[in-house]
Amino acid sequence: MPGGGVSVDNVQLFMDAGFENIHLSSKKIITSKMNYKAKLSMTAHPSISSFDYVGVDVKKLNSFISYVQQNL
Repeated sequence: MPGGGVSVDNVQLFMDAGFENIHLSSKKIITSKMNYKAKLSMTAHPSISSFDYVGVDVKKLNSFISYVQQNL
């Protein structure tokens, strides 16, 4: 199953190759609304705050789904 880097910009290549199942990521970092944020990060990656989290980018996901449905 194709995955890792699949996006609405290149999914047609996989569809044309005959893949029926495609894995994609539509994640985004959601910034915490907390007022106080300590400067110490407890995450594995220094660019990600301990207070922020990974969520779904609904716009990106819907764009991908719409594209695939229209181009089946």
